[in-house]
Amino acid sequence: MFVWRWFHKRRVREKRPSRHHRPGDDSAVDRDSATESRGEQTAGIPTTKPPDSPGSDAEDVVDDVTNCTSNCCVVHPTLRYESNLCDLPDEILLRIVSFIYPMDRTFASLKLSCKRLHAIAEDLSLYHLRALTVPPKSMFSFPVLQRVLDVSGGALVRMDLSGCEDITDYTLFRMAVHCGKLNSLSLSGCKQITNGGLRVIGSYLIHLQELDVSCCPFITCAGVVHLFKMIGTSLVSINLNDCLGFREDPHRLVTLAFFCSSLRHLSVGWSRDLVKLNPLLDMDLDRLTQGCTELEYLDVSYSHSSNGSMQSIARNCPVLTTLITRQCFLQDTGLEHIGQGMGKLEWLDLTDCWYVTDAGLGSLANGCPRLRVVILTRCHEVRGSGVVNLATSCNQLEKFVLKQCFRVDDHAIKCVGLGAKQLRHLDLSCNQNVTAETVRKIREARGGGLRIVTNGCPRVPRGGAASRFLFLKKDTNSLMVWETAV
Repeated sequence: MFVWRWFHKRRVREKRPSRHHRPGDDSAVDRDSATESRGEQTAGIPTTKPPDSPGSDAEDVVDDVTNCTSNCCVVHPTLRYESNLCDLPDEILLRIVSFIYPMDRTFASLKLSCKRLHAIAEDLSLYHLRALTVPPKSMFSFPVLQRVLDVSGGALVRMDLSGCEDITDYTLFRMAVHCGKLNSLSLSGCKQITNGGLRVIGSYLIHLQELDVSCCPFITCAGVVHLFKMIGTSLVSINLNDCLGFREDPHRLVTLAFFCSSLRHLSVGWSRDLVKLNPLLDMDLDRLTQGCTELEYLDVSYSHSSNGSMQSIARNCPVLTTLITRQCFLQDTGLEHIGQGMGKLEWLDLTDCWYVTDAGLGSLANGCPRLRVVILTRCHEVRGSGVVNLATSCNQLEKFVLKQCFRVDDHAIKCVGLGAKQLRHLDLSCNQNVTAETVRKIREARGGGLRIVTNGCPRVPRGGAASRFLFLKKDTNSLMVWETAV
């Protein structure tokens, strides 16, 4: 097409008389004929069609082509070639798509963008997963979920359905029949799961090791006991926090002790809003821990646990490394039991244990030298000496939380910051006694290895607050105080 247009315009110019042509002057014609005799090119532009190649055509020319003759100059604009993602080979496209999670909405949109990407997204290698996470609220493609279960159900080892309130017992059954090798399942917040769902788990997921059914209100103690009868030998971790159904038959929970000899991780705590509904008593914890002698993690937060519970736990669980006792009725006697029987304890959370004092912390310092994390949030009776004992006796202490401990003085905080050599996190939020000078000395001595949180500390000004109003002239005579008689 380009060659034909060029010859056509040339013939028109030959028939049209030139403005500079005079009779008898045939120089222009001679030049034209000489140009024709060369045949192959005119003004340096090839006239023949170039050989076919993958990146060049006669119609797709990168630059504008300019035809110059003796009379005028004609410019022919042409289209520029634009690259496309679909021009990549299948192997590279498949590699790019493999970075997109199949259950993500982006994956579904990608399949609808063009036929090429739709074909790439059908490759079975994209559905080979070892861990499946279903988004709790955002929409996903159910056919994609079915394909994942069909292709990689036998290879799945972890499934997270947390927050999916539309998951029912039947849905769990349809998914469990494909995932016989699953060893970790999270159903936290799946509010339609009942004891029937637990029977499905016990029947099909015989290799399950970790189960989270927290915040499932229809699960009762009887259902949990029946589950442990079926797979209690393989189950090592279970989370039963905020299961309101436990209030129907709390006495059945103690029978769990006969089937949970392999249990290492147990959570039977409640949230702060449901503290008055927790049916767990000291006698229940005593009988429950008698069968769970290998426990390493125990959460009894916001329960009615007291000093007697700590005595039972310390006697029955000697290898315990993590203990969560938020807002329990603990006193110094309970901390003394912990120090005497839990020598391997590494993590202790005493948030909202209001009756704990420095004497109890001293017992912890003497009996739990392996402590790495200690949380004393809102322990209002703690003043300072027990905190210093913990910091100096626990050589592995890495995190110390003293948030809203209003009575801990500035000297104790300085001793903690300078004495605990392995400390990496120190939370002093809302402390009214710590000063900016103490914080500065600790940071200078420890360098950047220690993070100090001082949110809400009135004596520790935040960035730039102390240098905004710098009055250079300090003349007391210019200060006038106006008094008003009452």
